[in-house]
Amino acid sequence: MSTMTKTDQEMADDYCELIADEIRGLEIILSGDEANRANEFDCETLLDEMASNAGEESDSYQPNAIDWLNVNCLEFVTLGQRGNDGEWTITGWKTLRSFGGPNVWIEGDDSSIVSVDVYWGGSESHQRVFAPTLSYQLDEMTNY
Repeated sequence: MSTMTKTDQEMADDYCELIADEIRGLEIILSGDEANRANEFDCETLLDEMASNAGEESDSYQPNAIDWLNVNCLEFVTLGQRGNDGEWTITGWKTLRSFGGPNVWIEGDDSSIVSVDVYWGGSESHQRVFAPTLSYQLDEMTNY
C-alpha cells in the first residue's frame, strides 16, 4: 500500500489557491456578476452561508463584505502609518482568515488587488487576486 504525503509547501500552495478561489468567488458575488457565478468557486454555497449568517433568505439577500468577514474571518484590522506631522493615516486593511495550521492573512488597500498569504509549518505561499469590489467595500469600511 502506497501513501502519498504532501509537503508543507504543497499544502501551503494548495490552501493558498483555495482561499484565492474563495476571494474570486466572493468578488463575483459582491459585483453581481451572475454570468460567472456558476463557473467559479462554489459561489452558491458561500452566498447561502453569508445570507444565513445575516438571518436572510438567499433569494432576497443583498451580499456585502461585512457578512463575509463575519462568516469566515477571525479578525479585521486597519493598517496605517504616522506621517512626519504625527497624523495617523489609514493605508489599508488586513484580516486573519484562519490560524493554527495554516495561518492565513488577507490584505488590501484602496487598489483593486487583494493579497492572500498562507503560512504552513515552515512554508509560505502568496497570491494576488483582482477583487475591486471587495477592496472597495472593505476600504470604505475603514474610512468612517
